[in-house]
Amino acid sequence: MKKIIFVLVLSILSQWAFSQTAHKLLREGNKAYKEDNFAKAAEDYYKALAKDPSNIKGKFNLGNATYKNDGYDEAIQHFSSAAELAKDQQTKADAYYNLGNSLFKKAQVEEGKGLEKSAEAYKNSLRLNPNDMDTKKNLALTQRLIKIQQQEQQQQQQDQNQEEQEEQKQEEQEEQQQQQEEQQQQQQKKEEEQSPQEQPKDLNKEEALELLKIMDDEEKKVQEKMRKAKGNGKKPDKDW
Repeated sequence: MKKIIFVLVLSILSQWAFSQTAHKLLREGNKAYKEDNFAKAAEDYYKALAKDPSNIKGKFNLGNATYKNDGYDEAIQHFSSAAELAKDQQTKADAYYNLGNSLFKKAQVEEGKGLEKSAEAYKNSLRLNPNDMDTKKNLALTQRLIKIQQQEQQQQQQDQNQEEQEEQKQEEQEEQQQQQEEQQQQQQKKEEEQSPQEQPKDLNKEEALELLKIMDDEEKKVQEKMRKAKGNGKKPDKDW
């Protein structure tokens, strides 16, 4: 029986010493945080959580330190864990608020992607603490940015649709023009195939007179040759 008590006492003392060490690391982390040495603060918070993984303050403060170092993905992870594990509403509301800020910063880096998650985190915070003005302002700002983003996306979609319609119209016009040109070429080819062969031209009056004159001259030459041939012929023999 005494042995069991002794073991139990040792266990309690060990847990107390373990807790004291984690608490000391948290205080050192808080000191570094106040001095804007966020890397050192995060290191101390990590060590504290290694000794006491369920420590809500350690998770919360580690989220703050990584947020200050622009480590938004890691901050999101720690604030989400703190919001899930926190027992009292205020701590849970604060964790959701910081989670919303981390998601907002990440969305800014990623050109507005993920703002809806930030708005949802602020809403979760307001469900736990409805009167917090900072959370209301941040939610209103985030929702306004989401609306602007949606309007821009709609405008981009309209511009894209209009551009596609214009391109389609241009393609249709070019296709119609091409069809017209092909039809014209086919019609021209058909006309060329059906056109009669070129006929000799009729002689005008001057050309006709010139031709008659040439024919008369030729006829005179022929008659002259015939007369000469007749004059040179032999007389027939005298009959006895």
